[in-house]
Amino acid sequence: MKTILHVDDNEEIRLLLEAIIKRHGYTYIGMSRAEEALEVLKKDSVDLVLLDLHLAGKMQGVDLINNLEKLKIRKKIIPLTASPTLIKRLKKEHPELVVECILKPFEPEKLLIQIKKAIG
Repeated sequence: MKTILHVDDNEEIRLLLEAIIKRHGYTYIGMSRAEEALEVLKKDSVDLVLLDLHLAGKMQGVDLINNLEKLKIRKKIIPLTASPTLIKRLKKEHPELVVECILKPFEPEKLLIQIKKAIG
């Protein structure tokens, strides 16, 4: 079973995506802070990261991507953001990590399509 790590400081969105992701046969790990996610990604087997780019706390989603790049941790990431400009920049700067970006607000069906493209 493929594992998806979802990082979002909005609990309602985490609960919604948890239900959708589990219903489609994936293992779900949810967290609210990028710092926690970094520790998990250093040691756990995660197939895909759904990453809100604007998080509470010191580390933002972009910081997490930069840290993964520096540490040479290669995980597929789908950032979730309301900024089209940021999406283009991330795909250009981190082509090995950022497999797709989703604009907020998003339809769960479209997100599932991108998840299936990324990890099957």
